[in-house]
Amino acid sequence: MSRTSLRTEIKNAWGVARLEMTTYTRSIGGLLFALFMPTGLFLLATWLWYPEPAWGLAVPHITTIVVLSSGLFSIGVAVTQQRLDGTLRTYLSSPLSRKAYFLGQVIDRITVTIVGIIILIVCARLFRGVFFDGNILIFLGCVLIALINMILFGFLLASRYTSVEVAGGSSSLLFIAIFMLSGYVSLPIPDWGREVISYLPFEPVVKLLEAGWSGNFEGSWQNLGVCLAWSAIFLLLTIRFFKWSRNDR
Repeated sequence: MSRTSLRTEIKNAWGVARLEMTTYTRSIGGLLFALFMPTGLFLLATWLWYPEPAWGLAVPHITTIVVLSSGLFSIGVAVTQQRLDGTLRTYLSSPLSRKAYFLGQVIDRITVTIVGIIILIVCARLFRGVFFDGNILIFLGCVLIALINMILFGFLLASRYTSVEVAGGSSSLLFIAIFMLSGYVSLPIPDWGREVISYLPFEPVVKLLEAGWSGNFEGSWQNLGVCLAWSAIFLLLTIRFFKWSRNDR
């Protein structure tokens, strides 16, 4: 690809991202919800569930929930809706390339999620006295890796959903299952089962974010490798199975 073509692709992708962001900016309520939802979840969790000594641990845990939601709901449901209402076919019939569309969707979700998490970190310090002693860029880098992983997972799910109702219901069930498989809930699982779970993409995402927050990466390289490997798998499967209209096979 020439340098001019690359600039065009990036410009088109940013155009898609800006168009998608109008979903949040059409109303002040929608924008505030998108940006402050992580902070609201954090304040609620530290009020109801987390004891004060564990308030710092709540930040990476809430970040994990937001990252999972970005893939399962923000991408999975939204892209399914765009397929059903013909938006994807409109994109496809324009000069916009498929790569630019996917990249634009990724830019949109990453931008909104990262800004929301930065607000969360600031508010955690202001309202709960949670100080972040690590490297903020390393933590946000871990968030970026985990977020790309779940966004690609969301694209793969969206390629198979046949309706918004199916997308919403399936995403909710998957969210509960993933929440349990991520280590948040103590389950009576045999050792071999825990070994299998450690190679699924969900528990490594949690551990990677916890390591990024604490700055302690001892034993975390496997989690990073698992996340990157699953990202590549999700990408290849999405390229193979993604449907641009309900009639695609």
